[in-house]
Amino acid sequence: MRIAHFLLPTMLCTALLGCANEPTVQSDYDHSVNFGRYQTYNFAQPSGGRYLTLQQKYLQDAIGLQMAQRGYQRSDKPDLLVYTHSQLEDGMIYGMSPAFVGWGGAWQWQTYDSMPAQWTANSLVIDVVDPQKKQQVWQGVISQYSPGYNQAMTSAEVSSAVATAFKNWPSGVKSG
Repeated sequence: MRIAHFLLPTMLCTALLGCANEPTVQSDYDHSVNFGRYQTYNFAQPSGGRYLTLQQKYLQDAIGLQMAQRGYQRSDKPDLLVYTHSQLEDGMIYGMSPAFVGWGGAWQWQTYDSMPAQWTANSLVIDVVDPQKKQQVWQGVISQYSPGYNQAMTSAEVSSAVATAFKNWPSGVKSG
């Protein structure tokens, strides 16, 4: 029974930690904007001495591919500016499992054991702005929870999530 007391929480913790969820993707746009008038884009430069992280590079590569597929050209004088933000937040969650106590054959469930688990929350945000109007026209937000600390999304995960976000990109000329 002591093996079961150790094995059950270990298996439960392993099962929970082994499952990084698929990224959650949300996107929205200003429905009053005529997206047909935009032809070019570029990425906003990092400000305040900041640098381009690997996740932001993956994000820019994936966005560039999606914009090219929609007919936009990268330009030094863009109609649209793309801002990207990434954030990693580490934390702990605590799962509870029944603890069995007793003597001999009289094992009974009496309490719970706490099982801590480390996690990382990834957030990648894409803001597309009309620089002439200084107005956001589209936004995509990608979130993922992963086991362990400081677990950044891979290039493939970012590419897939960005493609999903861009499914909501407005096509054609909007009236308004």
